Amino acid sequence: MTEHTEMGVLAATLDDIVQSPTPKVDEAVACRGKLSTLLDYHLACEGRSIYPALAASQEHAVVTAGEDFVRELETLSIDWQAYLKEWTTDVIGFDWGGFAGETRSMMVRLRDRIDRETHSLLPLAVRVSAIPLKAHY
Repeated sequence: MTEHTEMGVLAATLDDIVQSPTPKVDEAVACRGKLSTLLDYHLACEGRSIYPALAASQEHAVVTAGEDFVRELETLSIDWQAYLKEWTTDVIGFDWGGFAGETRSMMVRLRDRIDRETHSLLPLAVRVSAIPLKAHY
């Protein structure tokens, strides 16, 4: 399973968990933890290989696209960290509805980012030889 696929599955699973009217705090925290660990790993890999290669490209459009992806990622990362900090296990248990709403919104953003990476970023990375054609992202 590629990282993008695995992140998408975890995001969908978390989305399903928060649909429950009855709090499933332990399930939500466990799934979110797996997703967060995978995101950290994935973003570190991109930061080491893809973004520097895009920045070094001779094509202005590739450099600009890479810069746009980095800015978007920085915003999403800040928001993700704030979400993790705000929604502790205790707070989730106290305000399941609020957590569910924020989680659904965050999962929409995350899935959109995964789709954009899959359809735009990865083809650029292949183009500048930052990753092999069959890389498992």
